[in-house]
Amino acid sequence: MKYKEKQLHLPEGTFKNELLFFEEKDRKVLKQYFKDWVKLCEDTVNLIGGTRTPNLSESFSEAVFSLEMDMPRCVNPISGASSSFDLYDLKRNKRIQLKGASSYAPSSFGPRSEYDELYFIFFRNIADEKKKDPKNR
Repeated sequence: MKYKEKQLHLPEGTFKNELLFFEEKDRKVLKQYFKDWVKLCEDTVNLIGGTRTPNLSESFSEAVFSLEMDMPRCVNPISGASSSFDLYDLKRNKRIQLKGASSYAPSSFGPRSEYDELYFIFFRNIADEKKKDPKNR
């Protein structure tokens, strides 16, 4: 991961902001994060009697999307502009809102979210496994 300052062209004007870029070498970190999350889910149910497993974090789904789509994450607020979006497409100057899910439950976001495009990343294999095993909701 690298932070780089870039120009963002938003409806409110042009702003400099530090964006988070993911690189190929980050795949290893993301893969380990995912394995750790799977272990956490198993422990939640098997060790402490949880009735539901935690959803994947927004940071993880945004990092995966960022790496695959070559779009940096917007992690810092932008003074003077709405910064409720998750990623920024530097090639097309688009604000990207991302929703990720690892279950069939609904996803939600705040009423003031402002974005140009909305993407949904669905970890279907995980959701299907949760559906099969009622203990692992």
